[in-house]
Amino acid sequence: MTPRQPRPLFGDLIKNTGQTWRVLFAFGMPTFAFLLSRAETHLHTGLRLYVVLPMLCVGIVSFLWGAATVRCPACRFRFFWDGLASQPISKWLNFLVLDKCPKCGHRPPAR
Repeated sequence: MTPRQPRPLFGDLIKNTGQTWRVLFAFGMPTFAFLLSRAETHLHTGLRLYVVLPMLCVGIVSFLWGAATVRCPACRFRFFWDGLASQPISKWLNFLVLDKCPKCGHRPPAR
């Protein structure tokens, strides 16, 4: 029995169109905001409202920005946003491994 090869984190549609940084930003900023707000909660500095609320806003805005800007370069279809809006929650992250656009079928050339 041969061991399974791990799947790459990003499919060709994101990787070959140079949108990896947008996806990382869209998931990284909310993660950073959550961790920072949790750290402040455990430190009990008294700045909870001044730290947690802005971090929550930064996390939400950056995630929505990523969802709105990750697009197919050919037809401008927002496949990240469409995945969030139309797919069940168990399939939200399937857009990460797409090799072609679900709307127009565009396959970006390898970089």
